[in-house]
Amino acid sequence: MEIRQLGAEHFEERVALNQFAFQFALTQEQIEGLREGFRPEREWGVFEGGRLLAAMTLLPLEIWVNGRKMAMGGVAGVATWPEARRKGCVAGLLRHGLETMREAGQTVSMLHPFSFPFYRRYGWEMTIERKTYTLEPRHFPPRAEVPGRVERVSKDADLLDGVYEAFASRYTGMLVRTSEWWKRRVFTKPGIAAVYYNGGGKPEGYLLYEVKERTMTVHE
Repeated sequence: MEIRQLGAEHFEERVALNQFAFQFALTQEQIEGLREGFRPEREWGVFEGGRLLAAMTLLPLEIWVNGRKMAMGGVAGVATWPEARRKGCVAGLLRHGLETMREAGQTVSMLHPFSFPFYRRYGWEMTIERKTYTLEPRHFPPRAEVPGRVERVSKDADLLDGVYEAFASRYTGMLVRTSEWWKRRVFTKPGIAAVYYNGGGKPEGYLLYEVKERTMTVHE
């Protein structure tokens, strides 16, 4: 078996592996959208006889740590075809990934694991809890008049990122977002955006949300 970067010719097989491993189905339009953003240099695979057995994505990212930006390696899309499981493919990919990230100066790595015990063996540990709240209108306080205004706006990364960074930089572990991240990871969620401008006209808050069947879902 050999571990090496994928090429553009492996795009369809990588998408097929993801759909099988993570149990979702993409339309042809969605697949073409993914093709546009496919970065082979970020994709690593285990090959045997020219066949892709397992794959992993390494994302060059940054996070906030004590108010400063720090290079971070994001691990994503770790997947294996069923006939290749129990052969050490994923273990080999993860070890290779850790070495690659260290050489790139990424002293921190983050991922969204399917199993905490599995990734704990390789040095990762839980740092974040994600919570979802369901509220009734009666849970909200009465409306109070404050200076400024709220406006619906287009999903504009240049506008929203300044508000996001002012908030995110206060908390260790928050992601530094690029324009590509906004476009492909944030704005792909359905719904609209609204921004709060203070009395001086400066944007200080935003909401990404959708309203469907009398339910408001706040994405951010």
